[in-house]
Amino acid sequence: MVYRKLDGLPARSIGSEPPDSKLGVSNLQKPASDARSGEEATARRKQTPSNDPLPMTFKWIAKLPRSVQPLDLLRQYPRIANMMAGMWQDPQSCRAYLHDLLTDRRGTRKGFPPAIVQELVRLRVHYEHLHPPLLDVYKDVNKRG
Repeated sequence: MVYRKLDGLPARSIGSEPPDSKLGVSNLQKPASDARSGEEATARRKQTPSNDPLPMTFKWIAKLPRSVQPLDLLRQYPRIANMMAGMWQDPQSCRAYLHDLLTDRRGTRKGFPPAIVQELVRLRVHYEHLHPPLLDVYKDVNKRG
Protein backbone atom coordinates (compact mmCIF):
# COMPACT_ATOMS: atom_id res chain seq x y z
CA MET A 1 0.00 0.00 0.00
CA VAL A 2 1.47 3.37 -0.97
CA TYR A 3 0.62 6.40 1.10
CA ARG A 4 2.65 9.03 -0.71
CA LYS A 5 1.37 11.07 -3.61
CA LEU A 6 3.13 10.47 -6.90
CA ASP A 7 1.30 13.20 -8.86
CA GLY A 8 0.24 10.70 -11.51
CA LEU A 9 3.79 9.67 -12.39
CA PRO A 10 5.01 6.08 -12.08
CA ALA A 11 7.04 5.19 -9.02
CA ARG A 12 10.77 5.31 -9.66
CA SER A 13 13.12 2.54 -8.64
CA ILE A 14 15.70 3.16 -5.93
CA GLY A 15 18.78 4.79 -7.35
CA SER A 16 17.10 6.37 -10.36
CA GLU A 17 17.27 10.08 -10.97
CA PRO A 18 14.24 12.12 -9.90
CA PRO A 19 12.14 13.64 -12.68
CA ASP A 20 12.75 17.21 -13.82
CA SER A 21 11.06 19.88 -11.75
CA LYS A 22 9.36 20.95 -15.00
CA LEU A 23 7.13 17.88 -14.66
CA GLY A 24 5.65 19.24 -11.43
CA VAL A 25 7.27 16.79 -9.05
CA SER A 26 9.69 18.73 -6.94
CA ASN A 27 9.19 16.89 -3.66
CA LEU A 28 11.20 13.79 -4.68
CA GLN A 29 14.74 13.74 -3.34
CA LYS A 30 17.92 12.52 -4.97
CA PRO A 31 18.97 8.92 -4.24
CA ALA A 32 20.82 8.17 -1.03
CA SER A 33 24.61 8.32 -1.23
CA ASP A 34 26.79 5.35 -0.42
CA ALA A 35 27.98 7.17 2.70
CA ARG A 36 24.49 7.09 4.26
CA SER A 37 24.28 4.69 7.18
CA GLY A 38 21.94 1.70 7.06
CA GLU A 39 19.84 3.17 9.87
CA GLU A 40 19.18 6.39 7.94
CA ALA A 41 18.31 4.46 4.78
CA THR A 42 15.88 2.22 6.68
CA ALA A 43 14.16 5.20 8.32
CA ARG A 44 13.84 6.88 4.92
CA ARG A 45 12.20 3.81 3.32
CA LYS A 46 9.49 3.46 5.96
CA GLN A 47 6.17 4.95 4.88
CA THR A 48 3.87 6.56 7.40
CA PRO A 49 0.17 5.85 7.03
CA SER A 50 -1.92 8.70 5.70
CA ASN A 51 -3.82 10.77 8.23
CA ASP A 52 -6.31 11.67 5.49
CA PRO A 53 -8.97 9.29 4.21
CA LEU A 54 -7.91 7.59 0.98
CA PRO A 55 -10.24 7.03 -2.01
CA MET A 56 -10.08 3.26 -1.45
CA THR A 57 -11.33 3.82 2.11
CA PHE A 58 -14.42 5.66 0.89
CA LYS A 59 -15.09 2.86 -1.61
CA TRP A 60 -14.68 0.21 1.10
CA ILE A 61 -17.07 1.98 3.49
CA ALA A 62 -19.64 2.48 0.71
CA LYS A 63 -19.70 -1.30 0.09
CA LEU A 64 -20.43 -2.09 3.75
CA PRO A 65 -23.99 -2.36 5.08
CA ARG A 66 -25.09 0.94 6.64
CA SER A 67 -25.34 -0.69 10.06
CA VAL A 68 -21.60 -1.43 10.16
CA GLN A 69 -20.13 1.56 8.30
CA PRO A 70 -17.44 2.99 10.61
CA LEU A 71 -18.16 6.69 9.97
CA ASP A 72 -16.94 7.94 13.35
CA LEU A 73 -13.75 5.92 12.89
CA LEU A 74 -13.28 7.55 9.48
CA ARG A 75 -13.75 11.04 10.94
CA GLN A 76 -11.67 10.62 14.08
CA TYR A 77 -9.09 8.00 13.06
CA PRO A 78 -8.76 8.04 9.25
CA ARG A 79 -5.38 6.28 9.45
CA ILE A 80 -7.02 3.25 11.08
CA ALA A 81 -9.88 3.29 8.56
CA ASN A 82 -7.30 3.35 5.75
CA MET A 83 -5.55 0.33 7.25
CA MET A 84 -8.85 -1.55 7.61
CA ALA A 85 -9.77 -0.82 3.99
CA GLY A 86 -6.38 -2.03 2.81
CA MET A 87 -6.52 -5.36 4.61
CA TRP A 88 -10.26 -6.10 4.41
CA GLN A 89 -9.72 -8.85 1.81
CA ASP A 90 -7.03 -10.59 3.87
CA PRO A 91 -8.88 -12.48 6.65
CA GLN A 92 -5.83 -13.39 8.69
CA SER A 93 -4.42 -9.83 8.75
CA CYS A 94 -7.78 -8.11 9.17
CA ARG A 95 -8.86 -10.41 12.00
CA ALA A 96 -5.55 -9.83 13.81
CA TYR A 97 -5.72 -6.06 13.29
CA LEU A 98 -9.28 -5.85 14.64
CA HIS A 99 -8.25 -7.95 17.64
CA ASP A 100 -5.25 -5.69 18.32
CA LEU A 101 -7.41 -2.57 18.10
CA LEU A 102 -9.85 -3.94 20.66
CA THR A 103 -7.29 -5.48 23.04
CA ASP A 104 -4.83 -3.61 25.26
CA ARG A 105 -1.95 -6.03 25.70
CA ARG A 106 0.45 -3.39 27.02
CA GLY A 107 -1.82 -2.01 29.73
CA THR A 108 -0.91 1.57 28.86
CA ARG A 109 -3.44 2.50 26.19
CA LYS A 110 -6.20 4.88 27.13
CA GLY A 111 -8.60 3.25 24.65
CA PHE A 112 -11.02 4.51 22.07
CA PRO A 113 -14.14 6.54 22.76
CA PRO A 114 -17.25 4.35 23.26
CA ALA A 115 -18.69 5.19 19.81
CA ILE A 116 -15.50 3.98 18.13
CA VAL A 117 -15.41 0.79 20.20
CA GLN A 118 -19.01 0.06 19.19
CA GLU A 119 -18.15 0.56 15.51
CA LEU A 120 -15.11 -1.71 15.78
CA VAL A 121 -17.12 -4.43 17.52
CA ARG A 122 -19.87 -4.23 14.88
CA LEU A 123 -17.20 -4.43 12.15
CA ARG A 124 -15.62 -7.46 13.80
CA VAL A 125 -18.94 -9.29 14.13
CA HIS A 126 -19.76 -8.49 10.49
CA TYR A 127 -16.29 -9.63 9.40
CA GLU A 128 -16.59 -12.92 11.27
CA HIS A 129 -19.93 -13.49 9.56
CA LEU A 130 -18.32 -12.87 6.14
CA HIS A 131 -15.15 -14.87 6.92
CA PRO A 132 -15.85 -17.51 9.55
CA PRO A 133 -12.68 -18.99 11.04
CA LEU A 134 -11.69 -22.31 9.58
CA LEU A 135 -12.21 -25.20 11.95
CA ASP A 136 -9.27 -27.50 12.53
CA VAL A 137 -10.98 -30.89 12.50
CA TYR A 138 -7.71 -32.63 13.33
CA LYS A 139 -6.72 -30.60 16.39
CA ASP A 140 -8.11 -33.19 18.86
CA VAL A 141 -6.57 -36.07 16.89
CA ASN A 142 -3.13 -34.43 17.06
CA LYS A 143 -3.39 -34.05 20.86
CA ARG A 144 -4.16 -37.76 21.36
CA GLY A 145 -1.35 -38.70 19.02
